[in-house]
Amino acid sequence: LPDSIQSFEDGFSAKRRQQLRRNRRKLTNTGGVAIKRCITPEDLPLFTDALFNLHNQRRLLLGDPGCFIRKPAEADFYRNFLPKALDKGWLRFNALTQDGDIQAIQIGYAYNHTFFQLQEGFNPEYIKGAGNVLRHITIDECIQEGISAYDFLGGFSEHKRRWGAELRQGHDLLVGHPSLKNRLFFLKDIWPTGRYISEEGLFDGN
Repeated sequence: LPDSIQSFEDGFSAKRRQQLRRNRRKLTNTGGVAIKRCITPEDLPLFTDALFNLHNQRRLLLGDPGCFIRKPAEADFYRNFLPKALDKGWLRFNALTQDGDIQAIQIGYAYNHTFFQLQEGFNPEYIKGAGNVLRHITIDECIQEGISAYDFLGGFSEHKRRWGAELRQGHDLLVGHPSLKNRLFFLKDIWPTGRYISEEGLFDGN
């Protein structure tokens, strides 16, 4: 990330830059619209439920029930991770609300001067572009906070490229209990299937 949102926008075409700014002004100047951040443990249930619901709504339009329905263990991971991330000061959980109702939401965490974007969702029946406006505001906040990178995680796509993302290499880390079965995986450098990880006890279900 550069040192200002204006410098960040300079990487866009003039048309996209104007569209982002226009949509942001339009939404943030709409009566009843506010940007809220989850900052207390009491906020977490509301924000977490909104994330699951809005993500699922958006994915259902694409014929996909969404990761939190397809993989309940992932939803459980979020419920366990979020209080810890909030307590550590890592959590960045932003929502765009209309009259108090969450219409778009984005979650990530900041660590070692990098914002790692985990997941997002928006109400498909709400104002078009609300999710992009929230991302733009989140990136702006990251820059003001002195965060030096915004990492989309989860692979590279045209949508991410349009936001200025660049492809880079990463690594997967496998951690498991020292059972005999797990030792065989590590000894042979075999990557187990997602089903084994989630159901057969690489982490003993915890």
